[in-house]
Amino acid sequence: MKLNIKISDKLKLFFKIAFVSVVILFIVREFTSVFKNFNSEYFFMYRNKLDFLNLLIIAALGIISYIPLSFYDFILKRKVGIRLKNRKLYKYSWIASSIASLLGFGGATSLAFKQYFYGDYVDDKKKLLKEIGKIVALNLTGLSIVCCTYMGIRISSWNNLGIIKYAIGIIALYAPGFIIYSAYKYSKTKDKLEFFSTLGIIFISFLEWLTTIILIYATLRITGASISVLTFLPIYIESAVVGMISMIPGGIGTFDLTFMTGLEVLGIPIEQTLLVIILYRISYYIVPALIGVLLFVHDFGGKINKKFNGLPYEIVSKVAYKIVVSLVFISGAIIVLSNIAPQYLLKIKLLKEILGKQVLGLSIGMSVVLGFLIMLAALMLKYRAKSIYKASMVLFILGIILSLTKGINPYELVFLIIVAYLLYLSKRMFYRDSFVVSCKNTLIDSGILIASFSIYFFILITFGTHLKYVGIVRKMPYKMAYKFGFIAFALVTVIYVAIYFLNIRRKIPVKTFDQCSEYVEKIIEEYKGDSLTHLVFLKDKYIYLNEDKDLFIQYEVYGDKLFVLGNPVGNNENLFREIEKFCEYADNYGYTPVFYQVNDEMISYLHSNGYDFMKIGEEAKVDVKEFKVVGNKMKSLKTSRSKVTKEGYTFHMVEPPFSREFLDSLREISDEWLDGRKEKGFSVGFFDEHYLNKAPIAILKNREGEIKAFANIMYMYDDESFSVDLMRFSKNTPRGVMDFMFINLIEYGKENGYEIFNMGMAPLANVGLSKYAFWNEKLALQFYENGQALYSFKGLRRFKEKFSHNWEYKYIAYRRNTSILITVIQAAIVCSRNRNVDESIVVRNLKSLIK
Repeated sequence: MKLNIKISDKLKLFFKIAFVSVVILFIVREFTSVFKNFNSEYFFMYRNKLDFLNLLIIAALGIISYIPLSFYDFILKRKVGIRLKNRKLYKYSWIASSIASLLGFGGATSLAFKQYFYGDYVDDKKKLLKEIGKIVALNLTGLSIVCCTYMGIRISSWNNLGIIKYAIGIIALYAPGFIIYSAYKYSKTKDKLEFFSTLGIIFISFLEWLTTIILIYATLRITGASISVLTFLPIYIESAVVGMISMIPGGIGTFDLTFMTGLEVLGIPIEQTLLVIILYRISYYIVPALIGVLLFVHDFGGKINKKFNGLPYEIVSKVAYKIVVSLVFISGAIIVLSNIAPQYLLKIKLLKEILGKQVLGLSIGMSVVLGFLIMLAALMLKYRAKSIYKASMVLFILGIILSLTKGINPYELVFLIIVAYLLYLSKRMFYRDSFVVSCKNTLIDSGILIASFSIYFFILITFGTHLKYVGIVRKMPYKMAYKFGFIAFALVTVIYVAIYFLNIRRKIPVKTFDQCSEYVEKIIEEYKGDSLTHLVFLKDKYIYLNEDKDLFIQYEVYGDKLFVLGNPVGNNENLFREIEKFCEYADNYGYTPVFYQVNDEMISYLHSNGYDFMKIGEEAKVDVKEFKVVGNKMKSLKTSRSKVTKEGYTFHMVEPPFSREFLDSLREISDEWLDGRKEKGFSVGFFDEHYLNKAPIAILKNREGEIKAFANIMYMYDDESFSVDLMRFSKNTPRGVMDFMFINLIEYGKENGYEIFNMGMAPLANVGLSKYAFWNEKLALQFYENGQALYSFKGLRRFKEKFSHNWEYKYIAYRRNTSILITVIQAAIVCSRNRNVDESIVVRNLKSLIK
């Protein structure tokens, strides 16, 4: 029995293939015969008669006539219980129907697609397949009603249809027969849902066929064919039936051949009919299928994006962003060039008559200015700011309006509309509340704009003679092109300069130490800190507090970067997420965080957030318990201690709060030590009374009891280590006074239960020594070796080596898409300046003037 079934299936497949093959051979033969007298010149003549508006109407009718195909699935949803929102259901329906129609009027393709889309959203998949199959079967009812309608109106012409009239007659009986059967079934079962669903499907099918007829007939009339609906209808019906019987996907060839020969009998040229068929195929099959493919790719891409945790979307969005920005720039260039191209100027005479000379001239000039403004907007779009996006959309709308006032160029207009729509779709890419104009981008933008204006004026000079004497509006286009070119240059320059100066200033909302001192002190008390935490009390940096107020980051703003000092302080349970949130906060205002002097603990967290690293130095740490000034290795320290002691110097530790007299004496020493040099900041301390009152201060006194040197203690907030920050002394102190101070500080630490004395970082120490080191590290080595005039790199390293042989690496973490050279230079500038000291000097000078 099974063998017989297999043989039967094979025979069916064989006869089906044989039938289709015969039909195809017949079509090829007939097409060869039809196209023997085909005149391509007539074809292009009919094509050239179609303007942009005609094509737009045909495309719109194609989409409208296709819309009913997606209504079937709303009935399917009610019957099967598809758990999808109507919007998503319609999207899936469009995808399935459009691709199935292109491959062959639904059938198996439609069945497969709808099973794929809806299978996971129904409880009974077998019922789903059954109902989809029923919809496919009922699709013919629409054509059946059309056949019935025609037979009712023109029964007299029935005998003129030839042998095909029998097929039409059978199809005409299909819908009435099915309606009668459904009514009979309803009388038995009283199943309202089933009965009215069937009627709904039949109505949608009729609507589908009716809109298709309207599309083809309208296309015929638009191309210039003079034919009545009743004359056209039998030819269409006959063509549709033949296409269906042929079983060829979409009736390609069979429908076309029947339609062309039918209209040829009525005196409509084959060339014109072929154009109608091509337009029909494109508008009804290709355009909806392209939309369907785009929707499918978007949906499938969403699933893939979800599966791979958003990586595909990130890659595509970066590429799409660059494409959109490039298209915006090209749009501006097209608007500008379209106003000075000779072939465009030849159309001005007619437009002058319609619009008038002044209106036309203003329109041309405004287009030139607007084109350059759009090019400027494209350059600004890289900052991804909402304000730039909105301005770009406004400029595009103005561009579309101006393209209409200076004469419709359909290609230019369509291009502008498409780019404007793509820009609209890209709205999510432009998310920043503000942006920062960097010097690097300013140089690049200036170069591009200067080059663009140079090309514009070069074209005017090169084609100047031709433009002046084309015999249109004498000399007006040429003069106006020059005039408005200079206006555009001046306007773009003014706007760019304004944008630059408005956005080089800090835009990001910040919090100072005084605004959140309570939270900062609480976090330090509960979660401790590190070697740089104490510098927060300098109040020269801004504070970032997380949402839970249990972690803070201290940072400074410079250029387009936020320079973070050290590791975040506080609750480290969700440190990765907190760093990510800080980066999002910075990015929202156009800034890039840079982490300065971070240690090994931070590398994994920052690397996961897209950071690269460069070693910038080593931090010296002294084991207090093991430190002894004995042996040959400590000979220089013993000598220094002995010499300073003989000079009568003594070490003392003074606890806060400090008296005015004491602080004034320290300031005198500090000013003498600075010797007119400017205080540094950010990663090192400076003389500030509030800061100094936060910890004890070590002092050295001479025999007369005068304070000659001091160093303020800097807590590490880990209960086992301490450090010093400011280390300043008078000029007339003996040599070795710093060694003496540090020896006593280490002894102080030993007496007070500390384990580690942190001597701070030696910049650029042991950086770039390997031959395999990166180029930036090798460059840093050159600074270390040859930059003694700028900073005593080697001297500081040698001094700290006298006390310690334990070193901890320190790094600068920077984004991979930023220049490390520029970043390091900016970091050096941040460390060399001091916002608070500059302000305090101004205040002190004002006070002295008042006195």
